[in-house]
Amino acid sequence: MEGRLLKAFFIGLLLVCLLTLIGVYRVWQNYRLVQTGGELGNASKLLRDLQSEHDMLDGQYHALRSSPEVLSRAGELGMRLPKSSEIVTVGSSDAPKVPAPAKEASR
Repeated sequence: MEGRLLKAFFIGLLLVCLLTLIGVYRVWQNYRLVQTGGELGNASKLLRDLQSEHDMLDGQYHALRSSPEVLSRAGELGMRLPKSSEIVTVGSSDAPKVPAPAKEASR
C-alpha cells in the first residue's frame, strides 16, 4: 500500500511540475508578444514622426526652390540677374565644332 501511495505521489508531483512548466512557457510567450508589440508601437510612432518631418522638409524645399522665393532671397543677399552682355557660354570638348567663317582675300 505504501508503494502505491508513493507512486501516486510522484505521478502527481510530475503532473504538477509539467503543468508548471507549461504555464511558465505560456507566460513567457505572452510576455515576448507584449514586448514585441511595444517595440512595434515605438517603431510606428518613430516612423510617423519621421514621415511628418519629411513632409515638412519637402514642403520647405519646394517653397525655397520656387522662382519668386529664389528671386526674393537673391535680392535680400544683394544678388541680381545678369545682363545679357555679362553671360558667357563656354563650350565643352563634346560640343560640335563650327568652322570659322572664311576670310576674303585682300585685293
